[in-house]
Amino acid sequence: MSRLLLTTVCRPVGGAHEGPSMGVDVMKGQLCVSQGALRTAGVGWAYGLEYIAANLTSPTTVLHWPSEGELIRELCDGHYDTVGISYTFQLVPRLSRIVALVRTYAPDVRVVLGGYGTAAPETHALGDHVCDGDGIAFMRELLGERVGQPIEHPTIVYGNSLLSLPIDAGRKVMICTGLGCATGCDFCASSAKFRQRYQPLVADGDALFAVMDDLYQRTGIDEFQLFDENFLVDRPRAERLAELCQQHDRHFDFFTFASLRSLADYTAEDLIRIGVSAVWVGLEGKHAGYSKLHGEKLAALISRLRRVGILVVGSMIVGFDYHTPAIIHDELEEILDAEPTYLQCLIYGPTPGTALWDRLEQQQRWRGGPPGRGGVPYERCDGFQLGFEHPHMSADELEGLQRRCTELDFERHGPSIYRAVATWYEGWTNLRDAAEPWLQARAAVYERKLAGCRPLLPVGIARAPTPAVRSRLVALGDRLDNALGPAALKERIIAHGVLPVAERWTRFTLRYHALQQPGLIRRRYRW
Repeated sequence: MSRLLLTTVCRPVGGAHEGPSMGVDVMKGQLCVSQGALRTAGVGWAYGLEYIAANLTSPTTVLHWPSEGELIRELCDGHYDTVGISYTFQLVPRLSRIVALVRTYAPDVRVVLGGYGTAAPETHALGDHVCDGDGIAFMRELLGERVGQPIEHPTIVYGNSLLSLPIDAGRKVMICTGLGCATGCDFCASSAKFRQRYQPLVADGDALFAVMDDLYQRTGIDEFQLFDENFLVDRPRAERLAELCQQHDRHFDFFTFASLRSLADYTAEDLIRIGVSAVWVGLEGKHAGYSKLHGEKLAALISRLRRVGILVVGSMIVGFDYHTPAIIHDELEEILDAEPTYLQCLIYGPTPGTALWDRLEQQQRWRGGPPGRGGVPYERCDGFQLGFEHPHMSADELEGLQRRCTELDFERHGPSIYRAVATWYEGWTNLRDAAEPWLQARAAVYERKLAGCRPLLPVGIARAPTPAVRSRLVALGDRLDNALGPAALKERIIAHGVLPVAERWTRFTLRYHALQQPGLIRRRYRW
C-alpha cells in the first residue's frame, strides 16, 4: 500500500518581493487590506489536499504551510513513496525549491504536482505526474484505488482572528460543494481549469443536508463555508436543503458565493430559509459584459439583504479596457454608496489557459513579456500589479487607483467588522418578532453575535479613520447598549483593558512584519 504525503509549498510566504496576498490569508491580504490593525485575518487551508486525503485508502499525511525544516523531518520520518505538492500561480517560483528538497531527502518518491499553479506549463517538468482537474479522481487512479466511489467530506474548521485574538464565533466548517464554473468569465482560473463545466461534489439537497448534519455532529459547529463558485444557481438543491432543515429542526448558517443574476431569483427571506448568512458577489466592472452581472441593482440588493442581516462581500475589478480613471471613480462610488460589508478590489489579470491570457498573447500586449517570462514576476500576479499594457492608463496610475479604492472604502465606512455588527443589528431588529421560527432562529444567532462583538466598539471608536466613522460607531454602540442593556463587568474589562492592548500589539506586528507567517497545520489519515 502506498504511503502518501500531500503538502503546500513552504513558508515564509509574502514579503518584500511578493504581493500583499499570496492566497494564504484572503481576509487580511485582500478583503481588509487597507484596514490596519482592525482588519480580520485568517490562514487559508489548501482544502483540496484534505479532500484528496479523505477519499483515498492509503495512509496519508497533509501539511499546510510547513517550514523547510518541518518538511524535511516529515520526508525523513515518513517513509513515503508518493509526494503531492499543491501550489498556486503566484507560488510557482517556490516550487523548484520544494521539489529539490523532496528529491534530496526522499530520492525514491514520485512527485505529483497539482493546484492552479499547474497552469504554468514550465513547472510540469519538475514532477513525475501532473494533476489536471479533479484531484480526487486523479490520485485514486494513480494509486489504483476506488475510482468512481462516492465523495467523503473531511472535517475542515476554518477560523478568523481580530486584534491578534481568535474569534470563536467566526469558526466555520468548510464544505466544497462543487468544482469549476460554467459561467466562463474570461479571467477565471477556475472556469479555465475545469473547461467551463461545473462538477458537483454533492448531488442534491439531500446529500448536502447529510454532509452538513454529519459535520455538525462531529464538530458542534452549525456555521459553514460552502465553497462553490455560484451555489445559488442550483435552486432545487438549495430549496431541498431548506426543506430538510425545517423537517429536522436544524438551523445551519453558511457563507457562499453567488452572482447578481442568481441572487435576483431569491427573496431575502428565501435566503435566510435556505441558510445564507453571508454571500460573496462578483461585481467585476459594470460594463465588462459578463452575463452574471445582469440582475438587481447593487444598492437595492445590499439593502434588502442587510435588512435581514446577511453580509455581502463585493468583488470589484479595475483595469478593463474600457476603464479610465473617471469611470473607475464612478463605479467605485456606486459600490461605496451600496456599502458592502467587505470590498475586494483587484487588477484585471490573466492566468495561462484563460481566454484573457489567450487574447493578450494574441494582441502581444504584455508588459515586457508574459507573466513570469520576462513580464510581471509570478509572485506579483496576485491582483495588485498590472501585467499588460492598458489603453488608457500606465501601470503606476492604475495600481495607485486600485490602492485608493480600498483606502476610500475604509475612510468612508470604517473596518468591515463594524459593518458586520451594524448589519447583524439591523437583521436582529427586523427578525426577532417574526412569526416564522426559522427567522426567529436567525435573529437569535444575530443576538449572540452582537453580545460577543459589543466589547469591540470602544477600540473601534478610538481608532476610527475619520470623524464621520467615529460618529457612526458611537451611535452603533448606543443602539447596542439600549438593546442589550448595560455591559457586564467582564465585557467592560475586555473592552477597555484587553482589546486596546491587543490593538497596539497588532499594530506593532504589522508595522514590523512580525508573526505574520502561518503555522504548520499537520493532519494524518488512516495511520
